[in-house]
Amino acid sequence: MLFALWGPSHEATRLRADVARRSIAAAEAADDPHLEFAVHAAAYTVAIQLADPAAAACSLERLHAIADQIGAPRMIWTVSYYEAFVATMQARFTDAEELMRRAADIAVAMGAGDSFAVFAGQAAALATIAGHYSELPSNVAQVIDAGPVQPTSALAHAIISVASGPREIASDLLDAAMATGFRGVPADVMWMTSMLGYAILAIELSDLDAAAQLLAIIEPHAGEIATNLGPVAACAGRLASLLGHHDLAERHLSSALQIAETFGWDYHRASILIYLAGCRRRRLGKLDTQAHAALDQATRICTAHGLPKLLATIDEMRR
Repeated sequence: MLFALWGPSHEATRLRADVARRSIAAAEAADDPHLEFAVHAAAYTVAIQLADPAAAACSLERLHAIADQIGAPRMIWTVSYYEAFVATMQARFTDAEELMRRAADIAVAMGAGDSFAVFAGQAAALATIAGHYSELPSNVAQVIDAGPVQPTSALAHAIISVASGPREIASDLLDAAMATGFRGVPADVMWMTSMLGYAILAIELSDLDAAAQLLAIIEPHAGEIATNLGPVAACAGRLASLLGHHDLAERHLSSALQIAETFGWDYHRASILIYLAGCRRRRLGKLDTQAHAALDQATRICTAHGLPKLLATIDEMRR
């Protein structure tokens, strides 16, 4: 039911939150651990989207407890998948690698190609859309390269093409979506991920018209999270900065940073701090004291967790 109610409207978001609360209560009252597990598995994703760390932690704790009690492979896979997501967002890549390997092994043992595909799809989304392929654990990169899931969506290829060429792939895709006001993006569970993918294209291509359209679309969702892509406010802030709305940009980026800090997601903390520094530089034409402080903090995070690509970005910004 929670997945069926997914959609880009605030009404659907509020309805999912309400259904999640009532479903959890009903499942607990029924004293059916299988039902309760299924409800918490769905409620966890709702809590992440709504940036509710307390609800997310509660659901994940119950998922652990029920999986430990029953020991069903599908339950263990689900818990491993969610924990791998958390470890990746916290830049605990050694833990993420082990959890992802465990999830993949369980999926293979169950003969569940769909479960393996979901796992690899998570890694592919992070690697291609977020642009941190080189920072993923080696076995995750191998999964993406070898299949069964290849990062072959038009949007993923377009983002890659911005750096590797031809850039026309990216600009043509963005122009086509922009011509319809982005109404062609399916209003399903991947809607926000897709919208942020287009936003990344607009930012990388410095397309002001597309940036303006996309900011108007995603800004109402700035308090939400797009799973692997992190706080929506981070992308809203980058779009606002590109458009020269500097006060708005810093407000969104500061909000995104607070969300990332509340969840303990160092991966996104480092990225958002770099975005904040870039916002200050675009505003002032140089890195000021505040920007350098943000980069110093990002450097400490990247050094602690081993994020070479972000460290290279920081070095380039300081030159």
